[in-house]
Amino acid sequence: MASEDLSGSIFNDDYEQTLCVINTVFVFRIPPRSSSEGYKAENWGEPLWTGKCKVIAIGERCEVRLEDPKTGKNFATCIVNTDEKGPQAIERVLDSTRYFVLRIEDKQKGRHAFIGIGFSERSEAFDFNVALQDHQKLVKRLHEQQENPQVEEQKDYSLQEGEKIKVNIKVKTKGRTTQTSGNTKSGNDDNSGLNDISSFLGTPPSSSRAKSGNSNTPNNNNNNFLF
Repeated sequence: MASEDLSGSIFNDDYEQTLCVINTVFVFRIPPRSSSEGYKAENWGEPLWTGKCKVIAIGERCEVRLEDPKTGKNFATCIVNTDEKGPQAIERVLDSTRYFVLRIEDKQKGRHAFIGIGFSERSEAFDFNVALQDHQKLVKRLHEQQENPQVEEQKDYSLQEGEKIKVNIKVKTKGRTTQTSGNTKSGNDDNSGLNDISSFLGTPPSSSRAKSGNSNTPNNNNNNFLF
């Protein structure tokens, strides 16, 4: 089904939607049901008519229309009953997955009859059956939503008065990674360069040697310091 909001349109009789189209369907005249178990397609004989099959949704109602492929003239219509208590409109046969029995109605004369239909491929019969089931599930779900409406609670994600957001940021400096917090003060980074330089310097002279002014003290111009 389409992803649009069908809660209003699905129950609107002016809204018609094509759920499935199968270009070739065979129609059979079937004998009366031989047992309470169901119908069998093995004795149906040759097809009575060949045409196109459409599954149409009109509001809550679903119809199976058999139409002439050239003129589009309607051959027969099966109104699918969505009420489980009503008469069964479509029934699978016992001996095949490609054949079904439809209950067709003549509204003007108030009569109904049963015909058999068959598809050439199992995939076509599968699409036909899935279209009917999807529509029935949709109608049932929308009925349940109308009987038990649930309003989704709107959540407020805005910051309340007095609330703060804490942000942790990793800062990489000279090959080392430090972590600072958005609501804490960062340390003074002005001495970082001096700390790097001091790692290259030698040990300073002792205070006793500096006071004596010993001439043996190496000249600073000839030392091995890098700086």
